[in-house]
Amino acid sequence: AAPKWKQGQVKARRKSVNAKKSGISLRMLRMPTLFGAVRIMFVCTILVVTAWFAGIPFVRSIAAHPVFNVRHVVVEGAQYLDSEKIIEKAGIETGVNIYEIDVEGISETLKKTVAAEDFTVFRRLPNTMVISVSERRPVALLNMKTLVGVDKNGVPLPHIGADMVESLPIITGIKTMSSL
Repeated sequence: AAPKWKQGQVKARRKSVNAKKSGISLRMLRMPTLFGAVRIMFVCTILVVTAWFAGIPFVRSIAAHPVFNVRHVVVEGAQYLDSEKIIEKAGIETGVNIYEIDVEGISETLKKTVAAEDFTVFRRLPNTMVISVSERRPVALLNMKTLVGVDKNGVPLPHIGADMVESLPIITGIKTMSSL
């Protein structure tokens, strides 16, 4: 008797010899396996597509659950900027579903309206919106009727002022922001 590992080879040879005697090609012998594989792939595809379309309403119903309503808005990284003003400008209201909030839109709005380098808005599940701030660091104060902070690129920081007199140099002789 042939060892087990050779038995498969012996069976394959017998099939090819029998196929040659009966006039059936080896390709015809392999056809049922190919059709079986195609049939299995077709059934699996149908199941996946059905699960996908049946699952979407299920996922939506879970996402709409009140546990995902915003209860907290947190500002991280704001040292010089007022967190309450950032939340106000962001327009995030408590009680709104967390998935209905346009995080990219809020981030862009904050970049246009608040003097900071960058904002990242993201969800902290189940019910918290986080606004992460990368602030511009003041390097000097401009003396223009009032003290106005300025960063390393000359961007005015109106929220920085007289409270930083002891730690920042004061630049005089500048009348308007346009002369920067």
